[in-house]
Amino acid sequence: MGHRMSPGTAGFLRSGRGWRPLAVLAALTFLLALFPADAPPAAPSGPDAPGPVERRVLILCNTATQNPLTNTLAYHGFQTVLNYLGLVAVSFDLAERPLPGPEEMRDVRAVIVSLNTSEVYRAGEYHEWLHRQLDAGRKLVVLDSLGPGEALETPEGTARFLELYERLGVRYKAGPVKDRSRLRFTTLDPAMTGYERKHPSHPSHYEHITPLRPDVRVHVGVSTDRPEDGESPMVFTSDTGGVIFGNEFAYWLDPLSTRSKWYIDPFVFMARALDLPVYPVPDPTTLNGRRVAFSHVDADGFSGVSLIDRTRTCAAVLSDEVLSKVDFPVSFSVIEAEISPDFFGNAKLMDTARDILALPNVEPASHTFSHPFFWNPGNKDQVRYTDRFAFDIPGYALDPWREIAGSVDFVNNNLVPEGKRCRLLFWSGACDPLPEHQAIARDNGLLAINGGDTLWDAAHDSLFGVKPLHRHLGGGLHQIHIGQANDNILTNLWRGPFNGYRNIIETFKRTGSPRRLKPIDIYYHVFSTEKLGGLNALKEVYAWVAAQPVAPLFTSAYVQSVQDWMDVHLERLGPDLFSVADYGLSLTLRLPADGPAPDMSRCENVLGYDRQPEGLYVHLAPGQKRAVLALAAKDDAPAGAPFLRAASGYVRDWTVTERVLTFTTQFFTRNGKVTLGGLRPGVVYWASGPALGGRSVGRAASEEGTVSLEGLASGALTLRFP
Repeated sequence: MGHRMSPGTAGFLRSGRGWRPLAVLAALTFLLALFPADAPPAAPSGPDAPGPVERRVLILCNTATQNPLTNTLAYHGFQTVLNYLGLVAVSFDLAERPLPGPEEMRDVRAVIVSLNTSEVYRAGEYHEWLHRQLDAGRKLVVLDSLGPGEALETPEGTARFLELYERLGVRYKAGPVKDRSRLRFTTLDPAMTGYERKHPSHPSHYEHITPLRPDVRVHVGVSTDRPEDGESPMVFTSDTGGVIFGNEFAYWLDPLSTRSKWYIDPFVFMARALDLPVYPVPDPTTLNGRRVAFSHVDADGFSGVSLIDRTRTCAAVLSDEVLSKVDFPVSFSVIEAEISPDFFGNAKLMDTARDILALPNVEPASHTFSHPFFWNPGNKDQVRYTDRFAFDIPGYALDPWREIAGSVDFVNNNLVPEGKRCRLLFWSGACDPLPEHQAIARDNGLLAINGGDTLWDAAHDSLFGVKPLHRHLGGGLHQIHIGQANDNILTNLWRGPFNGYRNIIETFKRTGSPRRLKPIDIYYHVFSTEKLGGLNALKEVYAWVAAQPVAPLFTSAYVQSVQDWMDVHLERLGPDLFSVADYGLSLTLRLPADGPAPDMSRCENVLGYDRQPEGLYVHLAPGQKRAVLALAAKDDAPAGAPFLRAASGYVRDWTVTERVLTFTTQFFTRNGKVTLGGLRPGVVYWASGPALGGRSVGRAASEEGTVSLEGLASGALTLRFP
């Protein structure tokens, strides 16, 4: 729906530089005298006060002004940061009503306003809603325009709108200055600015903004050539939130490539604006101290002839040269219409699919029935495609159930061996499912992934290229994103260089350190084996990943862990004590690398921890509803007791008695690895059990009190203490 602005709001129209008060500025001084700023908010009860840790943030977008969630700075710039900070981003479209009520706002820590114009439908109602969120103690973060809308038609509406800024800690006093020759930066906080690129020599504009409280922290300040104007905080944070007065103060947009680079440090900005305490951050990128790694294959090109061997299909070459040889779990998909004899396939293609899905390291998946190139009929990028579907089936129109649940049924009824079931769907084409499409997957017990291509390398040299873990679709529905981009992107839509996928290794590295932002995802299409360069690139990527300290999983396990990550309920029980409930397969908590370690004697359902440069990772026991994490005093060494330092798979049934440690492992490679800590240096410990193939192995603990075991299978393991 669209909503026409009234003439009274025309003075606040903007052109990508925040709102511009023009028509009403003469009256502001009088109005602000009538409506004084709120007093500073009451002091919080303290970061160590008991209570729930609120993990949701609400992003406000506005489709009425062509500003859906994916077009907002909050999503394409900040959501990756929010996810890293342990926060789940949900969204609301201001073109809709009613606005979220108290129950919908439960567990919401902050509201982030991310609009692209000043126009807002029923703005007065929206402003009063924002006041109620501030009254409830939620933070307010404004990225560019707060959205005055038609509220400026009356003195009362104008005052209530400006009061929102006052509650954030600032007040307007004068109009804008756009002559860049008259402007200069007078504050560039070194802790906040110069993150990927330095600010230009002259600011783009000036707004006369005056801090009202001592808690206003100016990160980017601009002044004019008139000293009496004073410095304006164009980027600031305060005890009630933060504001960026114009996105051009936050990042640079390359006019040629349209790619962006940060001026400010988005991690520092959000942590300060949201006033985040130090808390154990749920982190789905890691399992038992190791970076999660998975691999999934889109079926495109399955039936194509490989130019490596023209007697075989690309699928057959991939099976023989990669899938049957790598010691790595791979989730492999098919497109029903491509291989089914009822459409464009034949019996031989069906047999090839059966052979691949029977491999012990392969998990079955569907890449839909007809491979729609776009799911959302409103997708503006659909002009790139000559048809709606990759396979032109006479008389067929998009049937979402047929594409999703129906195609999974085809895999289960025709292709999988006994003991395997397909419950995984890979979105196709633009990977732009609507809420009703994700609901079909959910209601049929399916897990779905794709979308969110991440690239961060020399050619895409910005954090902006790292996509979030998920995209909120509405209600409780979220699209789970991939780890990194695929071969199609790195080979210029398979036009070459055909070995281009090897360059994904650089993105793997950058998204893993110094901050572990994403898991590793070896994601490609079957058509990579059409060319020798594509095949060699796959082999190189698998070999590189195998040499890293990773926890290889099937794709379904990763998707489930992200869904569970959204539902984790954290509660602070005391200064060093936390409850973690409903965590499912989201089994990792991250703390600062230099922070205190867990006190294992006071923890419940905590297997152990590992201190790494990227953080201190705490491992939770699977299959439990609740864990309790107790931290040792900062200067105290944790009490000595055996604990899990790291493992390349799942660890269950952890039991420690006076002389024996027992647990069960589940690995998805033939070379499972476990490292145990809290042991006596130099002492020999003996391990045995089915995980060692019935063997007994003795290992002397290192100087750090650790013992490492490799070549493990899934099964029980016993460690005996001397």
